[in-house]
Amino acid sequence: MPAQSLFDLPLSVNNFSAEGVIKIYPNPAHSYINVIAEDANENIAWRVFDMTGRDIPVSVNQNGGEQSTLYFKNELSGVFHLQGNVSFR
Repeated sequence: MPAQSLFDLPLSVNNFSAEGVIKIYPNPAHSYINVIAEDANENIAWRVFDMTGRDIPVSVNQNGGEQSTLYFKNELSGVFHLQGNVSFR
């Protein structure tokens, strides 16, 4: 098989499936974000951290099993990661 260049690799995937859908808004965020995890079980554990891996303190208001609001202790600027321990029904 001949070697492939980066230009020969596929740019899309035809078969894609996910267990659930997660929506995050607003973007950009300043003092809070809303997270909706459709078909998720309750008690989702959320973690926000910066590009260096430092945890960002947040308070979480679970508005039912699927919707959570994460409030930042301080207004932030930059790029952050959101990690959730989510199981779907």
